[in-house]
Amino acid sequence: ITILEPPPQFTALQAQYVIERGQALSDIVLGNLGGNIALWTIDPQLPEGLEFLNGRVSGTPTVNMSSIVFTIRGENTGGFDEINFSIQVLEPAPIIGGILNSVVAVRDSQMNEILILNTGGMVDEWTIIPQLPDGFIFKDGLIYGTPSVNSSSELFTVTATSEGGISLWSFYLEVLEPEPQFSFSSSLHVLYKDLPF
Repeated sequence: ITILEPPPQFTALQAQYVIERGQALSDIVLGNLGGNIALWTIDPQLPEGLEFLNGRVSGTPTVNMSSIVFTIRGENTGGFDEINFSIQVLEPAPIIGGILNSVVAVRDSQMNEILILNTGGMVDEWTIIPQLPDGFIFKDGLIYGTPSVNSSSELFTVTATSEGGISLWSFYLEVLEPEPQFSFSSSLHVLYKDLPF
C-alpha cells in the first residue's frame, strides 16, 4: 500500500503586483490548502533583488522590469498545483528642485545656467509652462541662454515625468532692461569768455 500526500491546493493570489525600483516588496505569500509541498519552483527567474523561498516572494528589486507573468509550482507525492501572477517594476518618480526660487536676468546678457536637481528616478520627459522668453533654452532640466526681450516677473513651472510618476518645481523669472551706458569724449576743449562755444 502506498500512501500519498494530498496534492497541493493553492489559494488565489492578486493578479498583478506593481512596485518601484528600490522599494521593498510587500511579501507575496502563497497559501496552500492541500498537502505539504516537497518541491517549490518559480518560472521565469525573478528580477535582481527579489527572491523566492518556500512559496514566498520577497526583497527589493534593483532593476526596472516590464510586466512579466510568473508561474509558481508546488509538488509532492500526490501531485502538483500551479498559480500565475505578474510583477512590474517601475522607475521611481523623479524628485526635482532648484537652488533659487527667483531668478533675475538682463536682456542681451548671458544668464548663469539654472540646473534643476533630481534626487529621484530617471526623467523620461521634461516640460516647462509657460514658454520661456525669447533667447532662453530649456533642455533636459537645464535652463540657459541670452534673453533678447524684457519680461516682468513671471512664475514658471517645470514638470519631470517618468513611468513612476511626476514631480513639479516652480520659480520666478524676470528679465530687466540693461543699465544705460554713457561714453565721454576725451578731446580737450578750450573755452573763452564771452565767445560762443
